[in-house]
Amino acid sequence: MKHQNITAAAKANGVNPTTAHNRIARGWTPEVATSKPARPRKPKLAYGQKADAVWAYLVTNPLARPSEVAKATGVSYGYVYNLMSKVGTPREVFEAEAAAKVNVTEDVSLEQFVKDDTSPFPPTKLLVGLVIALALVGLALLS
Repeated sequence: MKHQNITAAAKANGVNPTTAHNRIARGWTPEVATSKPARPRKPKLAYGQKADAVWAYLVTNPLARPSEVAKATGVSYGYVYNLMSKVGTPREVFEAEAAAKVNVTEDVSLEQFVKDDTSPFPPTKLLVGLVIALALVGLALLS
């Protein structure tokens, strides 16, 4: 094939002529170089839309890892990692909430727990006073 034929064949098949010539220079046959379409490019996100795309994906997939988010949104791994590090990943948030539910008594002081106690049992001070009063009445009856 001549130079003009390669350019014409590439244009006829929807391949950029420069791409076809570069392929031939790398050792491709002229037929394959002018007929195989270029790989599709991911659409680039406009300025300020990268973060929106990452958070939109994380809303639907809250436990996704940074590498998974990067592949799905077309954003670099480093960008996703930095963005998730600033706020805390949903995985870390969920794990922190689960840990907080397990260790509730560690976060609340004993005094606050006694004040907020809504159990059906009477307060401990009342029980101690009642026991002392009954002991005194019992001693009075015995004497």
